Amino acid sequence: MSTQRLRNEDYHDYSSTDVSPEESPSEGLGSFSPGSYQRLGENSSMTWFQTLIHLLKGNIGTGLLGLPLAVKNAGLLLGPLSLLVIGIVAVHCMGILVKCAHHLCRRLNKPFLDYGDTVMYGLECSPSTWVRNHSHWGRRIVDFFLIVTQLGFCCVYFVFLADN
Repeated sequence: MSTQRLRNEDYHDYSSTDVSPEESPSEGLGSFSPGSYQRLGENSSMTWFQTLIHLLKGNIGTGLLGLPLAVKNAGLLLGPLSLLVIGIVAVHCMGILVKCAHHLCRRLNKPFLDYGDTVMYGLECSPSTWVRNHSHWGRRIVDFFLIVTQLGFCCVYFVFLADN
């Protein structure tokens, strides 16, 4: 193949346009501008509402957006009640954990304690000798469950994105 054939006006390159070989290039490029991009099969761009939903999905997470389906599957009476009870228990436990962390920070003269440190130092203050001797396991268990929780969030997020 010579370079003369590539420069020939009768030779049409269809690799960068949506024009099929049956159409003429001028018909397929009528609405094309160099700065525009459009997905194949779509005629309109994304609306502001779709953009807002994608932002919420990415920033808030799938937990909040998956709640309506969870309540629907649990039932109209049991779903909201169990959501309320679990929410109260979770907030109460987080409050206890934060209060323990502040107390142990003051007691041990440390500026900061993470969740694992808080549990470990809290178990070291236990009256039980066995619990004091195995307090390092409390730290490992908390770290393990934090990893499992984050992994679960990621898995749920991938499933949610695949469905939508």
